[in-house]
Amino acid sequence: IAVKVRSTACVALDVSQGTSQTTAGTSIFKVLGDGTTTASGNLTAAAFFESSDERLKNIIFNQSTQGLGAIQYIWKNRDDKRLKWGYSAQEVQKYLPDAVDETNGYLTVEYNQVHTYKIMKLEEKIKQLETELENLKSWVGQD
Repeated sequence: IAVKVRSTACVALDVSQGTSQTTAGTSIFKVLGDGTTTASGNLTAAAFFESSDERLKNIIFNQSTQGLGAIQYIWKNRDDKRLKWGYSAQEVQKYLPDAVDETNGYLTVEYNQVHTYKIMKLEEKIKQLETELENLKSWVGQD
């Protein structure tokens, strides 16, 4: 494995698998000058926090009618102008404060916690509806 730290605008860090530092190898981890990071293989961490501060987003649609709702947005200061779906970190903080962190003055969200929370809420709702359905079946069956 060869590690090359470059000061060019294109590549900031390149970890390659090859025979020596002078021989071009296969990049297994690369960080570009713009922050884009690629890794081949598995990447493991205790948590992954993503930028999610609503101050960084132009919010197009807000689904939060009851509880933690999704938003559709476009990033304000990025070249990527595609519509995205996600959550407002400020809204997540109200329901799951431990899923929100701060980086460089902006809020970030650990989306795995949000997704787990949302799945749990769906499971609770399904259980409630199943119970109501069973009650209705028994009530109809009594006539």
